[in-house]
Amino acid sequence: MRILILAVALGLIVSPALPAKNPHSGSSGKGTPAATYVLKGTFSHYAPASGATKGSITITVQTSHPKSFFGATLTFAIDSTTVVSLYGGQSITDGQYGTVEVRAPINVGVTNLQTYTPRRVAVGSAPVYPTVKYVLRGAVARYTARSGSINGSIALLVKSSNFDAVAFKGMTLTFAIDPSTKIVLHQGKPISIGDRAIVKLTSTKHSTAAALQTHVATQLIDQGSAT
Repeated sequence: MRILILAVALGLIVSPALPAKNPHSGSSGKGTPAATYVLKGTFSHYAPASGATKGSITITVQTSHPKSFFGATLTFAIDSTTVVSLYGGQSITDGQYGTVEVRAPINVGVTNLQTYTPRRVAVGSAPVYPTVKYVLRGAVARYTARSGSINGSIALLVKSSNFDAVAFKGMTLTFAIDPSTKIVLHQGKPISIGDRAIVKLTSTKHSTAAALQTHVATQLIDQGSAT
């Protein structure tokens, strides 16, 4: 008893060492909760894991939870702990639709998320999305008017948009202008670079930026100079 009291007094009692924490176990430390990130989109460059050799999977995200990964292309290393669910027993091929589930700390960014090993990779049938209207507001970056039978184009630096296009904020998107495009000029003046403008078009819900730009603008509204 005297030895124990003396040890306490001298601060010599040492707590047992805690086991080292796996940095990719799904939590970044005390007070930082983890979350399951669900990414859905098209697969590419799939290489299965084999024994101790890791594989990899790339996904171009069409929908995600949280939404901040929409449109991003991410590549993950997969290993023997990753559950891979194939559709009809087939291997994963480029262009197939599927889901990647990753456990990681909340609010992790695109770059850091790719350092975590997915818990699950599953192939599924692609959903059929409805056609919706996209309304993009921003500044004219480039404009070429139609000339005879030659289509024109509008490049818009997107500053705001409707709920179906929030992921495009800050991007410069280019759309063709053909005879079906309704053009509304500001006080009859020609469209100039830097003008505020609205571009409307239709496309399937959850279209990527690349897919969206394959469509012709249905309406272009010039709102004049921002100053």
